[in-house]
Parts: sequence; C-alpha cells; structure tokens
Amino acid sequence: MTYPDAVSLTGLIRLNDYRYKQTPGTIGIIGAGNFTSSILLPALKSAGGTLKTIASAGGLNAAILAKKYSIGQSTTDYRQILNDSDIDLFVIATRHDSHARLTVEALQAGKHVFVEKPLAIYTDELPLLISAQQASGKLVMVGFNRRFSPFTQKMKKLLGSPEIAINVVITINAGFIPTNSWVHNRAVGGGRILGEVGHFIDLITYLTGSFVRSVCINAMGQLPTETSDSASLLLRYENGSTGVINYFSNGSNAYPKERIEVYSQERTLILDNFRQLTGYGFKGFSRFSGRQDKGHTEQMKRLIEQVRNGGNSLIPFAELMNTTQTTLGALQSLRENRWIDVAGIGLSQTEAPV
Repeated sequence: MTYPDAVSLTGLIRLNDYRYKQTPGTIGIIGAGNFTSSILLPALKSAGGTLKTIASAGGLNAAILAKKYSIGQSTTDYRQILNDSDIDLFVIATRHDSHARLTVEALQAGKHVFVEKPLAIYTDELPLLISAQQASGKLVMVGFNRRFSPFTQKMKKLLGSPEIAINVVITINAGFIPTNSWVHNRAVGGGRILGEVGHFIDLITYLTGSFVRSVCINAMGQLPTETSDSASLLLRYENGSTGVINYFSNGSNAYPKERIEVYSQERTLILDNFRQLTGYGFKGFSRFSGRQDKGHTEQMKRLIEQVRNGGNSLIPFAELMNTTQTTLGALQSLRENRWIDVAGIGLSQTEAPV
C-alpha cells in the first residue's frame, strides 16, 4: 500500500457524495461469527437480501451458515467475492483490524461496502479509505444501526429543526468483557471506545444534524489506557449542540443497557433501552413503546433498496469519517489530556500498531 503525498480532511462536508446507480443488489459477506449469525444474516434475510457467497478463514462456520440461510456458496477465500462480477455489495463482519483494509480492497474491486463498526482503528488508515471511496464513487455504509430505529426516527421528528442546538446525554451500561478478549487488544480489536462508541456518536450526530467539532475524554483509573472501557466523552458540535457519552463496563447487569436523554427548548425526551420513549413538554406526545428495536433490519432494508434502486447515501461518507475521526480523537485526548479538534485527524500524524 502507498499513502497519498498530501490529503486534507479539513471541511469533510465537501467530500463528494455520489448518487449511486441501481444494481441487482447481490450480496457477498466475509465473517461468520456470532454477530453475523445472530444479527446480520437474519436482518439481511428479513430485508429481502440476495445472498450469494459467504467467506470465513476456516471455512466451517461459513459452510454451516450457508446451509442455514440458503446461501449458494461458501469459501475460505474472500477474493472470490471481490472477483465475482455478479456481487454488488460486500458485507464485512470480521475482526476490527481488518475493516479498513477490506473496505479499501472492496472499493478498488468496484463493490459497494457495508462494514461493521469501526471503519478504522488507526489514523493511518483514513487517507486510504478516503482515496479509495472518492476514486471509486461507491457506497460505503457502516453498521450504525441505531439512527434507523423507529424510536430514533420518532425522536428526530419530535425535535424538529436541526438548526436549533440541543443537549444529548447517552449512558451505556456496557457490561464486563474479560481482559484477555481480542476486543481489548489495541492492534486487533482497538478497544471498546473505538469498537463500540461510534454507534452513539453517530446517533448524536443524527439527532443534532451537525458534525462533531471537538472531543474530550475522561477515563476511569489512575493510569487509564487506550483500551479503557469505563469513560465519559464530551462532544462539541458545529451548530452549538453538545453530547455526553458515558460508556461504563462496571455496572449491574440488572440495569438496562442504553439510556438516551435529549434536552431542547424546555422539552425533554428519554429513550429507555430502545423499548420506551417518553416525552416531557411536547404537545400531543407523551409516550411511545414497543418491542426493543435498534434498527438493524430497517438499516439493511434501506441499504438493499438503495443498492438496487440507486440514490443518495443513507449516511453521507463525510459523516462516517467524522464519527471515525471522533473516536480516534477521543484516544488522542486520553493520551494528551486535552480537547482535540476533529477536523484533519489522521493526516498530520502517523500511529503505529502496538
């Protein structure tokens, strides 16, 4: 791989956002782990996806899932998917360290890409992603599903104009993961801040209708590391909105996992674990409840429709990059103990895996 001599991320909102041409929407997927089995494949099937090939390193898991979900082919070589002209959409559900590389390869092969979060775990990967996407003009979608939940859609409608600044507080009772898990390995999983907090940055970005301008983090412990999983992030948005993300791994399993609070114009919205939305100060609205729905199936449904019918990005590429820069900026904030400006992260510095 070679890096561009000079690329500027300043003003990411000016990145080209292509209108995509319609295609048959045939899908190839790499990664056959628990998330693929329990979440991705059921969502893709429910959304009417046409699955042709599934790949995994060992081959056995892919073969099992191919049989279970009536997928035509399984393979140990993902390049068979990239070289298959019938496949339009490449779905990436592998370990985090491979996401950026596989996304670049798929774009260079002329495929649309759906990649599970995170999009990247090192700043060095950002210029390659930008160059590949802008050169290919292909769709990149990251698995930020929560903005597609019916509860989030209701919140967005109730809040109204994105020009009015709001305050958003999200608390995640993430639960404990053993320290020897690959998720905590900085060079493989990136840590949980990189691996999971992007979901909630994207959610606040959607609700505010703005880009993150700067980020600061405060992590638990006397000497917290980049793989800390009990921390609070503060976000400043370009339109004056603010975000607070409390991501804690040391809470009780009996307490709900996610709580979203929004404060705007003497009104308050409380979303409890994507099961119940309660409004205070809203004329004609007080409560909306139902089964838990974090938007996985709706995201896949809209993605497949977009690939098949063409149209504009469901999440603009510039927003995906801004969220990725913000998670990387949070780790820089931890290292340097200061607020970090998000624009330009990843291009004026290099960061080697450790």
